[in-house]
Amino acid sequence: MASHHILPGILASMSEAKFKEVLNQKTTFEAEKLSLLQAVRNEPSPRLKVKILLDRIENVPSMSKIAKKPRLNLDHIRHFIDQAEHDPSVSTTLMREWQSTLERELYTQSERYKFSELYCRLTNEWVSVSKKEDVDVADGFTLIDLSREEMHEERKAWEEYVFTAKITDTRAIQAYLKKTFATSDPQSEVQAAHKSLCNSTRKFEEEWDADVHFDSESFPWVIAGLLRSDLLTDEKRKALKDFSKDEEFLPAYGRHLNVRMSNLENWQWGASKEGIPINFRRGLNDKYRSFQDEELHEAIMLQYIGVKWAVHFQKQFTEFRAAPGVWKSSISPIPEEDQQRFEYFTGQRLCQHKDSVDVFRVEQFREEFFVEQLPKKHDEVRSYNSVHTSQTILRTVTSDMIMKTALGQDQIIVRSDFKQFGPTLPHSTIFAVLEFFGVSAKWIKFFQRVLEAPIKVEGGDAVRTRKRGTPPSSPLSDVLAESIFFCLDFAFNRDTNGALLYRMHDDIWTWGDEKTCIAGWASITKFAALMGLVLNNQKTGSCKITGKGSGSNNSGAIHPGLPNGDVRWGLFLKLDAKSGRFLIDQAVVDKHISELGFQLNACKSIFDWIQIWNIYAVRFFTIHFGRSANCLGLAHIDMVIKTFERIQKTLFGSVGGNVTSALKRKIEEKSGIANIPDGFMHYPTSYGGLDAKNPFTTPYLLRKSLPNTPEAVMDEFLAQEMASYESAKSAFNTGPLPCHSVLPQEMNDQLRGQPFMSFEKFTRHRGGTSNELLTAYKTLLSEAKEEEPPRAINRVYLPQTLWKELTNYERSITQLHYKNMLNRFDQLFIAEEGILPTETVDKLRESRFKLED
Repeated sequence: MASHHILPGILASMSEAKFKEVLNQKTTFEAEKLSLLQAVRNEPSPRLKVKILLDRIENVPSMSKIAKKPRLNLDHIRHFIDQAEHDPSVSTTLMREWQSTLERELYTQSERYKFSELYCRLTNEWVSVSKKEDVDVADGFTLIDLSREEMHEERKAWEEYVFTAKITDTRAIQAYLKKTFATSDPQSEVQAAHKSLCNSTRKFEEEWDADVHFDSESFPWVIAGLLRSDLLTDEKRKALKDFSKDEEFLPAYGRHLNVRMSNLENWQWGASKEGIPINFRRGLNDKYRSFQDEELHEAIMLQYIGVKWAVHFQKQFTEFRAAPGVWKSSISPIPEEDQQRFEYFTGQRLCQHKDSVDVFRVEQFREEFFVEQLPKKHDEVRSYNSVHTSQTILRTVTSDMIMKTALGQDQIIVRSDFKQFGPTLPHSTIFAVLEFFGVSAKWIKFFQRVLEAPIKVEGGDAVRTRKRGTPPSSPLSDVLAESIFFCLDFAFNRDTNGALLYRMHDDIWTWGDEKTCIAGWASITKFAALMGLVLNNQKTGSCKITGKGSGSNNSGAIHPGLPNGDVRWGLFLKLDAKSGRFLIDQAVVDKHISELGFQLNACKSIFDWIQIWNIYAVRFFTIHFGRSANCLGLAHIDMVIKTFERIQKTLFGSVGGNVTSALKRKIEEKSGIANIPDGFMHYPTSYGGLDAKNPFTTPYLLRKSLPNTPEAVMDEFLAQEMASYESAKSAFNTGPLPCHSVLPQEMNDQLRGQPFMSFEKFTRHRGGTSNELLTAYKTLLSEAKEEEPPRAINRVYLPQTLWKELTNYERSITQLHYKNMLNRFDQLFIAEEGILPTETVDKLRESRFKLED
């Protein structure tokens, strides 16, 4: 694409200007320094040596930066140098110390210029590589593997899916939906809720025809949403930003789009002859994704339509779920007999408590997981949701395992997802589901035209029509997918009598007792077969976790009604049935170490190398190791630390075994500069550093906030619970309780003379009644908190105002290397603000590196 040179060209001009300025300053300074030092050597008087240094440093423009350093206090030195002209008590030793101090400042300033020049050269190298590489900066950095066999295999499979229609049995789908939603029963509460949903959809369509769509209120959220996505090329992104600021153009453009919106029945793709370009990118998660490069006006229109329908269905599905008698609850009611027995023995009424684990889990599920792909508002920012939701699933399933294990309950964990869901979703399935939810034939035909786009795959010449699947990263694709998955959510709820299906798009988790999980898995497989979807065997499996003291079989054997295979989270964590912990699969890590080494070796610039390291070796691994939380404990974070140690030793064993030594070697080979300070590698760009991330810093800031073992949280709860039981037992044995007079006579007669209730009956309904259990559960769920590193840097070098602006990571990194940096540069900052091309570096990072997690 022609657009990929635009940004590097601009940045090259900015970076070159900075470089010339640094070189000019350095050349001038070095000439003045050489002249000054020669003059000092030629002067025999120790006092006059210092005076010459003072005069030049204060009055020569190129040295004025030294004179302005408050900690140097030149006025102090000058006062006593003047006094020394007549006062012999100002010793020669003192004057030599002052001379040494001032000359040291000259040499440290030379060091600052040397590394400022190096920073500029490395930036120019990065810009130069960006200009030469045939990549589109808006599309993000493309990993160096386009010719690899697996890419071509995945592309071939993608084309087979997308260009081959899969016709599903729409009559069977309609019959399944009618049975699931009980639409044949006129007395059904579910049927009433379904009818309300369909009526709301019809009303939504009627209001649509009367609305003015593109105006001053809608343009901001449409444009912002597109800019947050990864759909646009750099050229289109720039054009969108430019005209979004044009107050005269936008109203006219809005009128044009509104005319098109009023004629959607006749809308067609504008690029039908040339075809919409499709390109493929590989993310760090080993997945290749296709990207549809639509014309800007079509992208804007489809963004608006997708978001409007998404908000509509989010609201309608939520209201459907909340309708009385529709969605089965996962909370079992407490039998009246159990309530009366508890009251007889304890004097307290046993009732479902809003501050309980059962209620909390339902509310958490509703707020964080239910149709989570659909926004609640048009301007909702959702870029972080997938990572956040995935981490929440990890913490939730782990906390539940710890809690249930401690309470002596066996648990089955089931995990799966759908193979190539986006490219394989049959269009006939989509249209059957939309029709069932009241979408009119007019809109279904429009969605059909959108999906059946004329596309041309990169590297090919033919323009072909999409026959299956949806394009990624599109709000409209999310609407169509979530409409189908809502049917799965509801069917699963009915088939399991209220169990929770934790779903993030097509990624599925559920857990509970064996009988419920068998019913749930049967519901999922039935749904998949009917809708024309295929479950991904590589990501499907189940695991049995045995409760403490439950007495059940601990062999780990899985019921034939459950899926075989490992239970995995992310790329690296695998659930170990024996320990009930998620462990890092080191064999998978090895594969990515090899891939990381390949990518680092392919880098053509130092900053590319650093960015690959930061994003792949630090952020990517950190995310897929799982964010530290109380439920994962110290053992997990120590496992992460040891794995990062192994990654570095494997990659850099021949050059010191760590990223710092490896980076030093690369820079020395390119620049000839030896003895590079560690802080130059790791300090933030705002300090003039290269900002190579240290993967150990954050884990060590988190360790102290974690419990020694997650199980200790439940041990404390169980101790409290036992103490409460013993206290209630003692109170009962002391004498009759007042409540006996208000209980039914039949219950009094039945229980009179019996010993105090068993501990099992006392705690039977703790999940719905115990506030203390909820406190323990929330403690397990909590993410680890970063400890603020204690301050060791003198405020002269780093004022409190700057310290407050730093993250805990930056504070730790700064303090780790500050003595080394002070010894080398006599200050923390390598260069004064504004001298280095840090804006160029920041912009290139933003544009070139948008790797998929």
